[in-house]
Parts: sequence; structure tokens; C-alpha cells
Amino acid sequence: MIIINCDLFEKEIVKNGIKCFRIWKKYSAISLRIGKLFRRIGLYKFGNINPDLNYLESDCIIVFDNGIQENSVLEWLANRYINCRLIFYYWNPVFRSISPSKIPKSFELWSYSPDDCKKYNMKYNSTFFFKSFCKPPVQLRRDVFFVGKEKGRLKELLKIKKKITNLGLSSLFYITANHPRLKQKKFMKTIPYDNVLDYVNESRAVLDYYVNPKAGLSLRALEALFLGKKIITNNLTYPSYDFFIKENVFILGKEPERKISDFLSSPYIQLPTEIKERYLFSNWIARMSK
Repeated sequence: MIIINCDLFEKEIVKNGIKCFRIWKKYSAISLRIGKLFRRIGLYKFGNINPDLNYLESDCIIVFDNGIQENSVLEWLANRYINCRLIFYYWNPVFRSISPSKIPKSFELWSYSPDDCKKYNMKYNSTFFFKSFCKPPVQLRRDVFFVGKEKGRLKELLKIKKKITNLGLSSLFYITANHPRLKQKKFMKTIPYDNVLDYVNESRAVLDYYVNPKAGLSLRALEALFLGKKIITNNLTYPSYDFFIKENVFILGKEPERKISDFLSSPYIQLPTEIKERYLFSNWIARMSK
């Protein structure tokens, strides 16, 4: 099995014995934008594609949706690997990615989101985590931590931060721009993922806030699950997951916000190891193999 376009966890995927490739050559951002423009007008259709993709040896190729807004590279893969099982995996909501209607028919469509799976008739496989990301407990430095792109939710995030402060609780909101090259004073710089894990580990709870309250689980959910942290969220689908325990998850809008203090002061309920392991990368791959 080979995975394409999962840059964030590329090193960990390789450690698990899976070959991992990037979809584009290592060009400058300007060169990649020019190539994208040319492809839109029908020129240089397969330009910028990573030459390593010419010689893949695998029975199954999984392509992540990260940054793919056009189907030219997917058409190229479909035509080149006609005898290979091809999977396109949505690690993001469909509305932020390429439309399923634009993906070649030879690809199986999978998604991390149960809601999108119902809408677009796709197969479901949750997002995943790596056991190597787990860290030993440390002294807590704050009550609530949020990290994520703005995604049009800045106003709501700041409202929640203010409410948390008014309850006498401490928090750190690490809000970044939707695009790393946008330099605006109100947004923070993107930080390495290991630093994100450190911040989560130092916090009593994470805020897992969604634009779509019925979306699939974000990485925040799995970070909290594996690092033993409580979750404050607006995601209405949490009760449908096997790790849901009301003592560990506070759903905004379902409970009075004044109860957040009591929620955070109560003990965290440890979950069985077998539940957490269902969300490991090794089991994610196993589900894809069926």
C-alpha cells in the first residue's frame, strides 16, 4: 500500500512500513501557483507532478485530499495505474476540498466525516492517531486550549474565550490564518505539531470547535482521547462515538455554560485501551484493506 499527499504525518506513516509520497515536485510557492493557473486553462496539464509517482509498485494507492482542488493529477494516476486499487480519502470536509463529482470513477471515495459519507455516498473511516505521539503527564498550566485556523469562526471563538475568562478559568487560544502566507496581526504563526501536542498535554481540556457541528472528528478529538484530556465542543455527533462519556465531553448548547467550571473540576474518566486503539493508524490502514 502507498499513501500520497499526507505531508503532516509522512514520517510516522513511513515508520509504520507504508511508503509515502508527495504529489508535487519541490517547487517554490510561486512556481506551483503558476502551474495551477496553466492547468486551469488547459496547458501544462500534468506539470509539477512528483516524478517519483511514475514508478509506484503497489496494489493499492491512497490519495489524501490535502490541497487538491483540481482533478488533473487524479486523472493522471487513474490512467497510469489502471490495474491498481485507487482510493481518494477526504481528510477535510467536502466543501473545503475537491467535489466528489470531479474525481475519476476508478477511485473509491472515503471520508473521515460520517455526515459527508451520507451526503455523497462514500465509505467511512475515521481520522487517525499515532501511539508515538502520546506523552507522559506533566504539570497543568491552563484549563482550556484551542489551536486551529480561523476558518470564518474567529468571532465565535473569541466569544467562547471571553466566557471562559469570565468563569475564572485560564485559557490559551492559538488561532492561525487560513493560509500560512497571510500575515495579519490578529493571527498567530503556525507552530510545529509536536508543540501542539505539548500545549494539549499541559491543558485540562481542549476546545474542539467546528464550522459544521455535524462534521467528522478533528485531530483535537484524538489528541484529547490519547492524552487523557477533557473536551469542550459544539460538535453534536460526539454522543455517537464509542469513546463518548459525558464526564469527559461538554457539548456547548446542550449544557448551561456556567457548568463548565464544574465539568473541568470533576475527574477525567479513563477509557479502555481497546477503544483508543481503534483510532490508531495501524487500524485505520487495516480498515482500508478490507
